[in-house]
Amino acid sequence: MNILLIITPYSPAQTPNTLRWIPIIKHWQTVGYSVTVLTTKWRNSVEFEELDGVDIYRTGYNTLLDWFYNKFSISNRRNKVGNNKLKKPNIFKRGIEKLVDVFWRKRYWPDGSVLFLKPGKKLGDKLITAKKITHVISVGLPFTNHLICKSLKVKNPKLFWLMDIQDPFSFSDQFWVNNFDKYAIKNIEEEGKCFETADKITVTNDQAYNLYTDLFEMQKEKLFVIPPLISLQESTPKTHKHYDESKINIAYFGSFYEKVRSPFRFLMMLDFILKKHPQKLANAHFHFFGEQNKFSAPIFHMFKQLVPYITHHGYLRRLELSSHVKHMDMLLNFGNQTNYHLPSKVVEYIYFNKPLINIVTIEDDSSYEFLKGKLEILNLKMSKIDVEKNAELFLDFIEKRDSEFNIKGVQPFLPKSISKQYKDLMV
Repeated sequence: MNILLIITPYSPAQTPNTLRWIPIIKHWQTVGYSVTVLTTKWRNSVEFEELDGVDIYRTGYNTLLDWFYNKFSISNRRNKVGNNKLKKPNIFKRGIEKLVDVFWRKRYWPDGSVLFLKPGKKLGDKLITAKKITHVISVGLPFTNHLICKSLKVKNPKLFWLMDIQDPFSFSDQFWVNNFDKYAIKNIEEEGKCFETADKITVTNDQAYNLYTDLFEMQKEKLFVIPPLISLQESTPKTHKHYDESKINIAYFGSFYEKVRSPFRFLMMLDFILKKHPQKLANAHFHFFGEQNKFSAPIFHMFKQLVPYITHHGYLRRLELSSHVKHMDMLLNFGNQTNYHLPSKVVEYIYFNKPLINIVTIEDDSSYEFLKGKLEILNLKMSKIDVEKNAELFLDFIEKRDSEFNIKGVQPFLPKSISKQYKDLMV
C-alpha cells in the first residue's frame, strides 16, 4: 500500500492533526506501508526531505501570514514550540494581522490555506505517478486539503481516497473557516461533491457524524467515526523545581479561539473568589500551557489582579508534557461552544487520570459526553453565568489527591488501534 498523506501544516509544526498522524505513520511503517507526505513550506525548510523514513514534499503556504513570515524571515509563528508566554501585543505583527483580516480573510475561499491549492494539485499529480500511489488521505481542516485530493481522485479514478475530517467545514460557522455570509451555500455544495467523490470519510465523534448524515444522507454508508488518539511516547524524566508543591497546582494544556473556547468566564470566577475568599485562592496556582493568541492574550491582560496566581508556560513539545503533569493536582478543560468539535486532548485526560474541572458553555458539551464515567470530573456550567454557585462548587472540589496514569483506560485510543481502524477502511 503506497499512501500519499495531504496535511498542512506538518512537522516541525505541532498541531492536533500532526500529533495524531505522525504516530499513525510510524505504526504503518512497522507493517510495511509506504507513506509520502505532501504539505506546505516552512521557514528554512527544503522542498523535499526525508524525516524518520518518510518522504516529505513541500509546496505552497498554509496561510498568507506564513508566506509573509517566510518572505521576511520572521521566525515567531503559530504552532511553533517555544511560542509564547503571555506577552504584550507586538504592534507590527498586530498591524499585519489586521490588514490580513480586512483585505484577505473575508474574501478567500475555501479557507486560509488556499495558497496551497494550486501548487498542491500540481505536485500531487506528479507524486501519484512517481511514487505509484494507491491511496490518498486528506486531513482537514483545512478544507483545501480535501479539494486537492478530490482533484487527484477525479484524474485517477482507481485511487482510493480517504477523507479524514478532524474539524467539520460546511457547518462550522462558530470556528472561522471563511466568510459564511458570502460562502455558506458554496461550502455545502463543495463539501457535498467531496462526499460523493471520496471512497470513505471519517470524523472524530458522534455529533459530527449525525450532523453530516443529516446533511449528506445519500453518502451515509461512507461515513465512520474514529475517535481521538493518544501516543504514549516516553518523556525525559524531569523534576521542575519551580513548582510550589504546597499549593494545589491546576493546569490547562491547549489554546483558546474566538467563538469556540474562551477563558473569560473562568477568570471571572477566579476574580470573584479573590474578592470573597482570597486565602482560598492563595492555596491554588494555575498553569496555562499553550500559545496565547490575539484573542486570548487581551482577556488575560484584563485580569491583572490574577497575575500572582497564574503562570503561562508557553508552547511546549509534546514529550515535555508528562513531566509537567506529574506536578499537577488537577487539570482544566475548556469545552467548546460547538458540540461537533471534540478536543483531541480528551483522551489524554483519561490517561493522566487527574481530577478534571470541565468548563461547560453549552448543554450538549462534547467533552462532557466523551469523558462521562471515565474519571473524576467537575462540570462547571458557565453558560448560566452563576459565578457564586460555580465558585462554591469549585472550592469544594479542589484538593490534593493521589493518582496514577491510566494506561488500561486508553488502550482503544493508542496508535496501533487507531491505525488499524483507518487501515480496515482502506482495504
